[in-house]
Amino acid sequence: MADAAKGPGNTRVTGGRELRPVAILADVALGQGASVLPMMREALARSLLPVVVPATDKGWEQIAALIPELAGAIVLTERLSPEALSAEGLAVVSVSGRAVPDARFDQVVLDAEAAGFRVAEYIASAGRTSVALIGPQGAHTRLEQGFAKGVDTYDLALPKDFIIACPPDSEKAVATFRSFLRAASVFPQVVYCTDPAVACGVYEALSAEGFRVPGDLWVLVHGETAMTRSPFYDMTSVTVPPEVVCSATLDLLCARLNNMDGMLIIRHIGFDIVAKSTTEHFRMAKALP
Repeated sequence: MADAAKGPGNTRVTGGRELRPVAILADVALGQGASVLPMMREALARSLLPVVVPATDKGWEQIAALIPELAGAIVLTERLSPEALSAEGLAVVSVSGRAVPDARFDQVVLDAEAAGFRVAEYIASAGRTSVALIGPQGAHTRLEQGFAKGVDTYDLALPKDFIIACPPDSEKAVATFRSFLRAASVFPQVVYCTDPAVACGVYEALSAEGFRVPGDLWVLVHGETAMTRSPFYDMTSVTVPPEVVCSATLDLLCARLNNMDGMLIIRHIGFDIVAKSTTEHFRMAKALP
């Protein structure tokens, strides 16, 4: 393995090559980008110098002071404008849930609206007809819009009192969903959780109230964490494999670093439903007509 040495400023020299610093801006404290962050940092380190910057409310000046000679940035947060970084002549790739029209940076778009629609399609294809939706209110607008379209398309029952606002906290989700179960006269066949912490709380609430998962109700979660993947929960998730996000992002970043004047690219990535025990490992054979 070649020895690494310090280059001028904030660069690093490895095997005779100078590695340029690239910032990865993420809401680390909020968990945004948590699943893809370690993989992205490791992949970048092969040819660049990755620097993870918790995106509090830092502006360009603060970031530039932290990382002199910055060559590019990957933006995994909505708290900092990719446009502002691009205006400084950096190679910028944004990873978000919606495409920004007329942007001056490359974009990886995780199609949340299509993901919401696909969840409704999955539920209908399994012969389930009623569903509850629970999660942080307004946090996943496009996801909820897509899900609402799917609910209408496949004629699923989603009464207003089955739409439950809950912050991304498992303990609060336990209390919120237990209250819902105790007050309900009829129950949904499926619970769709838009946040992993909420999904864990919903699972625990169902268990505490004597419901069996998946025997009595199915549970699906948007996104996944180590908790939702653990054998205790083993939750069916709607997710984008982190390696796919990582690969697409690094491809765009490297292409931009090699050609700052090239055509701007928007790359859309779809979500997959990873079927596990909370939906009886049901797999949708094909899209419904």
